[in-house]
Amino acid sequence: MSGQYNLSGLKKGKYEDTFNGYLSAKYPVMFLPILFDEERLITEFERLPTKLKKMVWFAATHVNSEWNVPLVLTHIFRTKNEQNEFYSGDKKYQENPWSSPHQDYRAVDIRLTDMGIKAAKELAEIINDLFPYDEDRTRNAALVHDVGLGAHIHFQVKRD
Repeated sequence: MSGQYNLSGLKKGKYEDTFNGYLSAKYPVMFLPILFDEERLITEFERLPTKLKKMVWFAATHVNSEWNVPLVLTHIFRTKNEQNEFYSGDKKYQENPWSSPHQDYRAVDIRLTDMGIKAAKELAEIINDLFPYDEDRTRNAALVHDVGLGAHIHFQVKRD
């Protein structure tokens, strides 16, 4: 598997200090180009449920092989205070606050600026097909949305 990923086109800059990719302990020969927007995300990633890690690993492989860009994680864990800050301008949230799957390590947010909205929607469709949120497929495991901080891809898994 070595040489499978063409990393020559990866952009350098903000992420190069924390960019060391992610080496899976289960598949140590596979290099996955996953970038973390903040250093704390590296530790938070380890706490994710296995299904969510598999979604991210698959997405990183797909994004790199199809568009030669890294997968950039921007949010994983969110405290109640951070949740309140994110939705401070949302009138519905202010009237009836809801919890987020980020608050118990069941969600990740992925920057889509490197791949574009069309590719992001394609990726979300593939993830929903391969990793259904529930057996009835009543909710999506992946969606492209904007909650006021810019469009991004959101992956989530159901509570065990």
